[in-house]
Amino acid sequence: MKQLTEHTTEGQYQPESLQVWRLGSKHKNETETDEARSRPLLVTFPDKDKKASVMKNLHKLKTKGEPFREMIIKHDMSREDREKERLLQKEAREKTQQDQTSNFVYIVRGRPGERQIIKVKKERNYQPKSDTCVGEIIVWYSNAYVLTKDKLTELKCRIKNNSPPPHVIAISEVKPKHIKRQLTLQEYNLEGYSMETINMNENKGRGMILFIHNSLPFQAHHFEVDFNEALFCTLKLKGKETLLVGSFYRSPNSNTENNDNLNELLEKISGGKMSHVLLLGDFNYPKIDWKIMSTTVSSIEDKEFKFIEKLRDCYFIQHISEPTRGRGSTEPSLIDLVITSEDFAIELIETASALGKSDHSIIKVILNCTPIYEPIRKTVYKYDKGDYPKMEDMLSIDWDAEFSKHEGDVQAQWDIFTIQIREAVERCIPKKVMSERTKKYPVPLNVKIRAKIRRKNRLWKKYLLTRDVQAYQEYCRLRNQVRRLTRKAQQISKKSIISQIKEKPKKFWQYAQAKMKTRTGIPNLIKNELKDDITNSDLEKAELLADYFSSVFTREPQENTPEEPIRCYNTVETCTINPSIVASKLKN
Repeated sequence: MKQLTEHTTEGQYQPESLQVWRLGSKHKNETETDEARSRPLLVTFPDKDKKASVMKNLHKLKTKGEPFREMIIKHDMSREDREKERLLQKEAREKTQQDQTSNFVYIVRGRPGERQIIKVKKERNYQPKSDTCVGEIIVWYSNAYVLTKDKLTELKCRIKNNSPPPHVIAISEVKPKHIKRQLTLQEYNLEGYSMETINMNENKGRGMILFIHNSLPFQAHHFEVDFNEALFCTLKLKGKETLLVGSFYRSPNSNTENNDNLNELLEKISGGKMSHVLLLGDFNYPKIDWKIMSTTVSSIEDKEFKFIEKLRDCYFIQHISEPTRGRGSTEPSLIDLVITSEDFAIELIETASALGKSDHSIIKVILNCTPIYEPIRKTVYKYDKGDYPKMEDMLSIDWDAEFSKHEGDVQAQWDIFTIQIREAVERCIPKKVMSERTKKYPVPLNVKIRAKIRRKNRLWKKYLLTRDVQAYQEYCRLRNQVRRLTRKAQQISKKSIISQIKEKPKKFWQYAQAKMKTRTGIPNLIKNELKDDITNSDLEKAELLADYFSSVFTREPQENTPEEPIRCYNTVETCTINPSIVASKLKN
């Protein structure tokens, strides 16, 4: 406290007159000098001016190093102040939502007792607190060339470093060429994302994954074309528009039939009812010069020429013009493409360094459109705060008498039971609405590792532009360092969880649950044969599936049921058993 007051008051105020209390209960294993378990401090100043002086100069602590850089210092508020703050924040959010068309946003500012809602410019002073950014869709694509654990860890770190995180992530070449084991989708979990896959356990292709952010309602899409590897989903946009996102991988050894199927698939996509189309993938056409949209081959029967002509016929535009793949002294090539429908606006396209030892850049696309979001909130019961004596009184009823009112009707009895239980839970157990929040980093990466990841991205861009062998060697060296350091950090994190499993078992179960949970969900379903209407809620999905499954059952008539014939005609008239017979049987 002495150092803190010296830094914030420039030595003009001595801390002897301060009153300091440590809040919260002390841990049973904590000693008076133990600093391992931090608890908040309540500091009382003798007058308001001294407090105002300290609060005004808190920004100076950022330049004083540890431990001041990590300190969080706030005004202490009474219960009434906190309630007023909550109402002000709610009012500010409502005003911002009602005034979405302007360039301003409403926020709460001011000292305690003087807090008020003010209007500020969105571009300069506002950063949305939600995980998604209104007015744009961010899509990433990468050819991972086998999505190993190290590459997946690096991908998670890049997602957490990106604000806002990408809405859709497309990964191709997920599995090895000659895989000898059965893959499980839990291996590829990304916190906060649902997953769509293709060819992951089939004995063909290299496997593809689409990660879709949980805040976006989506529907898996399929085209009746026998192309080896393509994966699609549709997203809802404002104004009753839809966006089709497709991920492709065309093997460089594809035969003529597969190439023709790809062109047929593009034609079907163009003739669909989608408002906008975004196609990404590794098409493996290095002989095409995309700056002039031409090819070096002369024959009109060549696969490159047919592909270009098909894009023109479908009014598709390819946006990448710089190399996306490079390795060593070989000539970098442009084989990873971003294709859109003609009238679709792309705000930004950029490339980043490859995942791990892959030689394909990560392509980042920002689309200028507004998706429809589903708030990620869930209601949880706080069972440790429950009023169980009251619940016991509410459930102290004569169940036999209640059930006897509907004797023979099991469904009615079940409804009575569940209604009573739910009513007791609602009255006696407090609830809390929680929004889905993710950790800043999936593993505790320090500043050094994150800086190396950023430098790795810069070196990759430098190599693609200059084709300098020395720059590529430096990139490879840094790439291996990042791989080694992230792997080490992950091992340290796991060992820490194991070593603290007795004291902090919750950490272990959180880790286990994250590894076991795979959210694929049920996509929106088509309601009719015309395919012009889809479900919009989980209730509609449940009712549609219930109607479908009930339609395949046969309702047998209750009357005139055939009698079961008697299958046994031999009877035992008498049976004599005595202790001696039983004893002899037991001995034998």
